[in-house]
Amino acid sequence: MKNFFSLFIITFIFLFLSPFFCEAKSPAFSYHVQKNKITLNPDLTGKQIIHVEIDISTPEGIELATQIPTEYDPQMRTLNIKEAFVLQPDGTKIILPQENIFTRPSPTSQTAPGFSNTVTTTLLFPQLCVGSRINFTLEFLIKNFGAWGFSTEMKPDFFFPTDFMEIMIEAPSKEMFFLQAAEARNFPYEDIEDPKTHKHILKATLHNSKAHDSEPSMISPDDLVPAFYASTLPDWETCGRIYAEQSENLMIITPDIQELSNKIVGTSKDLEAAQKIYNWVAQNITYVAVYLDPKGPVVPHPLPEILKNKYGDCKDQVFLMQALLKAQGIDAYGALINSSSSTTYPNVPVASYFDHIIIYLPKYNIYADPTVRFQSFGVLTPSLYDKFVVLAIPKQNDHQKATGKVTRTPPLTSSKNVYRVFSKLKLLDSGVFEGANTIDTTGPSATDLRAFFSRLTDNPEERASSILQLTPEGGAGIFNSDNAYKLDENCIASGEWVSPKIITFPQEIFFQIPYGLDLRLALPFMRSIFTLKPRLYPLILIAGKNHWSSELLLSDAMDVFHLPLSKHVENSAGLYRSDYQLKGNSLFIKRTFQLNKCIYFPNEHKDLMKIIETLLQDLQQVVGLKKKK
Repeated sequence: MKNFFSLFIITFIFLFLSPFFCEAKSPAFSYHVQKNKITLNPDLTGKQIIHVEIDISTPEGIELATQIPTEYDPQMRTLNIKEAFVLQPDGTKIILPQENIFTRPSPTSQTAPGFSNTVTTTLLFPQLCVGSRINFTLEFLIKNFGAWGFSTEMKPDFFFPTDFMEIMIEAPSKEMFFLQAAEARNFPYEDIEDPKTHKHILKATLHNSKAHDSEPSMISPDDLVPAFYASTLPDWETCGRIYAEQSENLMIITPDIQELSNKIVGTSKDLEAAQKIYNWVAQNITYVAVYLDPKGPVVPHPLPEILKNKYGDCKDQVFLMQALLKAQGIDAYGALINSSSSTTYPNVPVASYFDHIIIYLPKYNIYADPTVRFQSFGVLTPSLYDKFVVLAIPKQNDHQKATGKVTRTPPLTSSKNVYRVFSKLKLLDSGVFEGANTIDTTGPSATDLRAFFSRLTDNPEERASSILQLTPEGGAGIFNSDNAYKLDENCIASGEWVSPKIITFPQEIFFQIPYGLDLRLALPFMRSIFTLKPRLYPLILIAGKNHWSSELLLSDAMDVFHLPLSKHVENSAGLYRSDYQLKGNSLFIKRTFQLNKCIYFPNEHKDLMKIIETLLQDLQQVVGLKKKK
C-alpha cells in the first residue's frame, strides 16, 4: 500500500477507510470534527495533537470504523493516546479500555525488514452502533522531521462528509524560522504573528465539506478536494539537492563495482551500455516495495550491501544503477516522483508528495524505472508519464555542489505503446473454430504481456485457458512466449486454440468473429468506463495503438450472405477503423483502435465515447452464412 503518511497522522484514516467506499450517496460514516495542532521548535522537534470525532451512519460504517490504525516510526516520534471513547446515541460514554489498544510492527516493517522501522497502533472501539460517535485524541512528541524538514498537507476525504476541519501550526517567529503555506481549491487559512509571543501562526479552517460519488477510472480524488499545505522547504529544487547530498558519501566506485559494470556492458558503449546496466539491475535486484517516506531517512543502502542482498527499494535500485553507469562515465540522476493517479502537485514543496524515485540519463534524455522487472529501458509505468519530477543532481566536483531541478517526464504517445494481434482462424464443418494468434507488443503493452507470463503457471495450456475462459467462445489451447524476459526486444507471444462446438449449420447462421488468444479483447476492454450521469471529473486511460489483423477461412460448403460493415471514426480523442474483405473462402478483418492521450477532461468525453462505442459496436457485428445450393 502506498504510504502517504504525512505529519498529520489523521491521513491514516483516509487511507484505511476510503478504499472500501466508492459511492457517497449514503455515507457509512462522517467526520464530525478533525482538529490538528502542531507546535514547531527551532531545532525541528515538536508536538502534534490530533482530535477526531466520527459519526457512524450505517452498519457498514460500524465495520469500517471499529479499528482505527496509526502507522508511525518510533525512532522519530512517540505516541500517547490522550483519550479515546465512544459516545452512544443515548448519551452513554464508553471509555476505550487499555486492552483495546494494540501496537505491533507495521506490515511494511514485517515484509521489508531493514527498510522500514514503523509500527502500527490500532484503537479497537467496542459496542459501536448506528448513531455512535467515536472520539479520540492522539499526542505525538516529534523527535525529528527527517532530512526534508517539516512539511504537511491536509485534505478532507472525497468520499465521506466532513463537518469541521481545522489545522493550526505554531512556529518560532518569522525572523528565526522559515515556514510557508499555500492552499488549493478553497481551503482558506490565516498567516499571522502573535503580537505577544511573536510566534508565527498558520491556521486553516474548513466547514461542511460534502461527500462525492466516484467515477470509473477517474483521476485521484486528491486533485479535487480542498487542500492546505505548509513547509519549511523554500522550493522544490531543495528537495532534489537534499536527496542528492544524502547519498554523496556512499557513491564510491570500488574495484568490485567497476569490475561488475565492465562485465555487464562488455564491449558496449554509451546508450547500449546504459541499456545493459538497466537490464541487469531490473532483473537481478529484487524490488522490495517500500515507498519513499519523506520523514524517514532518504538514504539508500551502501552499494556492497545492495549487491550482497540482491534486493532493494527504489532508492537502492536507482543508486546502484547510478554507480554502475558512473563506472562507465555516464551521468545519471535520481528523479523524485509521485506514482499515483494524481495529476497536480502542491503549491509549496511538500515532501510527502513524493513516494517513488526513478532514474534520468541527461545525455540521452531518458527516464527509466529499474524497479519494474519486466519493463524495457526508457519505458515507464503509465502513471509516471507526463508527471512533475524533481531531479536530484549529484555533486560533480568541489566547485559544483549538488542541486535540484524541476521538470516533467515525457507524455506517453500512442506510437510508444503498441499492441498488435495477427490471427488465422478456421471455421470447420463441425461448427468448431480453430485459431492461431500472435501478439506483438511495445512500451507499457509489452510490460503487461511480460507480467502476464510472470504471474501465471508455466503450463501453456493453463495460460491459454485463463484467456479463453473470458471470451464469448471459450475453448482450450496453448500460449507461449520465447522472449518474455528479453527486455531489449518487443514482447511477442503466440498460441493455438480450439473452441467447443458453438455453431450449428441450418440453412442460415449468424456468428460473431471469435477473439481467440487475445489478452486485450478477452478482458473487459474499454467496457468499465461507462457512467449513468455525465462525467464530472477527468478520466484516466492509457494512450496507445491497438491493431488486429485476422484471416478467417470458411467452409467450402457455405456462402457468405452478410458481412459486417466497415467503420471509421476519427477525432481529437483517437480513432477506430475496421475493414472487412471477402476473398474466395477467406474473410480478412482489420481493426485499429487508438487513444491519443492518457487524460480526457469532461468536455472531451463525447469524442472519446464515439471512438469507444464504435469499437464495442463493431465487436458485436456478425457474419451471415448459408449453405450452398
